[in-house]
Amino acid sequence: MRSLRKYSREFQQLYPSSLLHVLIRDATLFFIASMFSNALTIISWTAFRTNPTYFLAKGFAAPLLSVAGQRLVLNLRGLQTRSYATHDLSREVDRQIRAFAEGGSPGLDDVEEMEGVRE
Repeated sequence: MRSLRKYSREFQQLYPSSLLHVLIRDATLFFIASMFSNALTIISWTAFRTNPTYFLAKGFAAPLLSVAGQRLVLNLRGLQTRSYATHDLSREVDRQIRAFAEGGSPGLDDVEEMEGVRE
């Protein structure tokens, strides 16, 4: 749990956008709108089986689902992005490799060592 907090703090410093917040908020809204749309369709289909009123639910639910989906897409496009130059990207990759090496995780070269641990 401590390492998760550490990496989430690093993530916030490296990527200042609120991507996770937008995804949780808008994807949840989209999911709820989708469930409401499906429930409304099923209810109207069972209640108005022989009546053309069934199509009213579809006419209401389809635009609701489209608006929720477009809200998700527009909010994702509105996020501030961080662009990397080639040198910055190389420095970031080097930083992540050093952090991985310092974590004590065995690399691919230590396969024999890992096999000895499993036995």
